[in-house]
Amino acid sequence: MSRVGEESEDVLLLSLTGLVSQDSEENVVAKGSGLSRGDKRRNAKLARLRELVPTSNALVAIDLADEKQAVVVTDHDSRVLARKAVRVKAWDLGPALDWADRVADKYGFAGVTVGCEPTGHRWMVVNQLAAQRDITLVCVQPMLVGRARETEDYTRDKSDDKDAMLIARLVAGLHCYVPERAEETWARLRQLGARRQRLITEATAGIQQLRDLRECA
Repeated sequence: MSRVGEESEDVLLLSLTGLVSQDSEENVVAKGSGLSRGDKRRNAKLARLRELVPTSNALVAIDLADEKQAVVVTDHDSRVLARKAVRVKAWDLGPALDWADRVADKYGFAGVTVGCEPTGHRWMVVNQLAAQRDITLVCVQPMLVGRARETEDYTRDKSDDKDAMLIARLVAGLHCYVPERAEETWARLRQLGARRQRLITEATAGIQQLRDLRECA
């Protein structure tokens, strides 16, 4: 019995051409600019965020909760200018925003930019209060706040004051996004969509319950 390879030519088992790094669309460098398309998109996104979070504004970070709201006013180097804890609902935060604006004016800032986590419905209320005062609001992903909490002191210790400080630091680094301000029509459609999903869930649960009862009969 002849062994494999004695009477046959060498067989190429692996093609090395597939191992060559392929340039994706994100990394394609435009001729003459030295920037990829991904670079240009990221730069445009950062420029847009910098317009909304200018260095001439102080940062107002709010850790939202049910009854107690932690508010901190900082500069872009995370230096705390003022701190306040108010025991009110989210829709009563208007005076706190006015207080933060006065603090920013005292330290020579042109205005304020508000940052918070998109917690339930509360951030929408704060967004409306900010819009009434011509103040920009940006949101920070809760996952980023959790990661920042660990890198702050290598623990997962959580406190309202600490989280407000971390939110301000993330906003200063432009690790935030602009939430969509839903108009009345879209807000109504969103509410109806949520109600439709709830009705489907309840109807499905009812059908399953009827099937279970029929099997027991």
